Amino acid sequence: MLLRALSFLAIAALLLAAKALPDAGARRRFVVLSCASPMLLVYSAEARPYALLSALGLALFLLSLTGEERRPRLAAAAILAAAALYTHYLAIFLLGSLAAVALARRRFRSAAALFAGAALFAPWVPVFLRQPAEAVAWMHEPLLVSAGSFLSALGGVGRLPDPLGGPLPRALVWAALAVGALLSWAVTARREPAVRDAAAVALLTLAAVLAASALRPLAFPGRTELTVLPIWLWAVAGAATLSPLARGAAVASGICGAAACALVLAAPRPEPTYAHDARELAAVAQAGDLVAAAGAFYLPVRLEADRRALSATLIGLPAEIEKHPGWIPARRLAPDDLARLASMLHGLPPGSRGFVLLPAPLATADAASILAGIGRGRVIAQDEARTLWLCEGPAAQ
Repeated sequence: MLLRALSFLAIAALLLAAKALPDAGARRRFVVLSCASPMLLVYSAEARPYALLSALGLALFLLSLTGEERRPRLAAAAILAAAALYTHYLAIFLLGSLAAVALARRRFRSAAALFAGAALFAPWVPVFLRQPAEAVAWMHEPLLVSAGSFLSALGGVGRLPDPLGGPLPRALVWAALAVGALLSWAVTARREPAVRDAAAVALLTLAAVLAASALRPLAFPGRTELTVLPIWLWAVAGAATLSPLARGAAVASGICGAAACALVLAAPRPEPTYAHDARELAAVAQAGDLVAAAGAFYLPVRLEADRRALSATLIGLPAEIEKHPGWIPARRLAPDDLARLASMLHGLPPGSRGFVLLPAPLATADAASILAGIGRGRVIAQDEARTLWLCEGPAAQ
């Protein structure tokens, strides 16, 4: 609950940036566009780092690329740069873009402050570099599809993951994509330095993430844009004062965003399958039992174990997921994973039970053959989302 409150306060704090815009019309537009953003709406209630990253990113832009380069502002920029890096790895791309634009504007002291803040992240770099490539293995799609989703977000809508109120209607997403493309041209064509710099930071950051995704799939439309979305909205609000085209596109963006927000608020909120299944499994499994959970099911079952609601022994499939619980592997279970599962189930003590909870894509014939080979296994729950097997140990003597 505290983390959700932090997200809400971070998004609410974004509205304070309206004071940095030059006129009342631009300030009103920024507030309206921010309030009509479905992404800002959704992540203001999520216990995730994206709302905080949004607030830190906008603050860093204002500190490093607007106003005079005074010592208090430079010190604040250095501290917030470090805080952003410790909040989310996407801040690496944001800081790189901010520094590049600061250097191009000959704001060398601001660039130095950003580099100083980045240096404070150095103790974490060895841990960061040791993260497995599979840590973002679920973020696979063609780069052009991601780029289109980014443009839709810049146009007021974007993509929302299914548990957060999506998917939104394709027609609305495509309409926002067209608006985003128009805004990208209208905003970057302005000669007003602050507007141009804000647009440059937003577009450079997203382009850098897409470029890096050609080597490692970092882009995650529906989340990545939060890094720079408030900076972009600030640029749009400022450009609309100077250009009728930008003003009209900003109105269209606000309409698309408001429609998306209405759909999100009206969407039903069923309890996530993962958390529900984890709680039900924790209520059934007893001490001496074995629970094997794979993919997206491992983390909620692990949380039940950490809360001591699950008394059974828990293993993750594959084994690496136990070291990185947030990792959702995109591959099928390897022969080594299945052999480990078979060994654990064969070794069940008399009178105990083994529960195997797999997402539907991982419930393959190879996995089913493991239980068939043991001879005491059966499916006790199955639907389009998951399969739950029960394997009974030898009868107690």
